[in-house]
Amino acid sequence: MKLRFGLIGAALLVALVVAIVAVAAGDGDGESTGPEDSASGDEGFVGLVLDDAAALAESQDRPWRIRREDDMQFVLTDDLIPGRVTFEVDAGIVTVAEIELPNTDPPGGPVVEDTAAAELIASGLFRLLSVDNSFGGADVFSDIRVARSIGSNGDALAPLDLEMIADTLSQLGSVRFIDDADTEINGLFDAPPLGVAIVVVQRIDLLDDHAELELRLWCGSLCGVFLTYEAVPTDGGWEITGTTGPIAVS
Repeated sequence: MKLRFGLIGAALLVALVVAIVAVAAGDGDGESTGPEDSASGDEGFVGLVLDDAAALAESQDRPWRIRREDDMQFVLTDDLIPGRVTFEVDAGIVTVAEIELPNTDPPGGPVVEDTAAAELIASGLFRLLSVDNSFGGADVFSDIRVARSIGSNGDALAPLDLEMIADTLSQLGSVRFIDDADTEINGLFDAPPLGVAIVVVQRIDLLDDHAELELRLWCGSLCGVFLTYEAVPTDGGWEITGTTGPIAVS
């Protein structure tokens, strides 16, 4: 009799453990708390069909993109957008999901923070848009769009660069960052809105005793400036002393 009761008790104990595990795991119908923002967070995305993962990201107002699908690798912008999720997909199923955090390196590789470079870029763009803008220094730009990448080499502006650019240029108008300046220009070429400026940092060189900053400004089909500033360091930051090399103004 004692043996029979022991077997029944053991069976009940196993059933109770199974029930607890089932409740903890859930059946997928409960409300999701969404993935946590981390450099490698994948909660809620891994294991989903790509369309479902994309829909989940959009429901959370997350930008999303695909880095790899099966054997196909996609070229990604090397920028940082906190909250964006980058997928890797195998046979239609998300197997990797990386979510970007502020002040973490994006999936494309490390971005170097350089206060001197950030200050020079911000002050150079301000000078170009407010003084050397082909309008005699008139206040003409209210919609400023800045390319996230440096020239055609694909290097991304660092988060500190973006922060200083936004803070400095906001004195002139609204500022937003774009992934591809050429695509943006092509879309506006035939009928550019009044007051739009698209600017690109083509090159920045911090040398021993001075710096060079090559910039490009597009403000319409017949409006643009291409120049390279020379600058020297001062106690207060940078002083732009002039230009070097060719200058193009239209």
